[in-house]
Amino acid sequence: MIKTALIQYPGGSYSGITFQIIIERKAWFYITKLIIPIMTLVYLSMTALWMRDDPTANRCVLPLTCLLTIVAFQWMIYSVVPKVDYQLLIDAIILTAYMTTSTVLMSIVLFNHCPFFVNRQKLRHTIRWVYVFAFPCVLALVIMGYLV
Repeated sequence: MIKTALIQYPGGSYSGITFQIIIERKAWFYITKLIIPIMTLVYLSMTALWMRDDPTANRCVLPLTCLLTIVAFQWMIYSVVPKVDYQLLIDAIILTAYMTTSTVLMSIVLFNHCPFFVNRQKLRHTIRWVYVFAFPCVLALVIMGYLV
């Protein structure tokens, strides 16, 4: 919308033009097409923590596949999102997904091969639920950090 107006200043009045541009971003697109699939992949990688005492290689396949899928997803996102010099919120979400999936993978290897864990079953049971509840909290902190 374009308006012409007489603008009053202490030194006098001047004629001017006012522009009003309404720009909207389709937030639902980013939520349904980007954020929810990434969260689903991270939670899918966490299901490896609930597998029975299979060999480590069998339990590592799922988080590794999810990690590679997140990489492919990142390439797809970068083809949709414009290239800018600063870090976007989606970059932080992908980084959080990388870190969470990588720590799931490391914890599987660590708990299966390190002999200094005395009560492995109790520790594995605890770490499962820590991941399930900590990931949304970390993700919420990342999102809130960008909104503030």
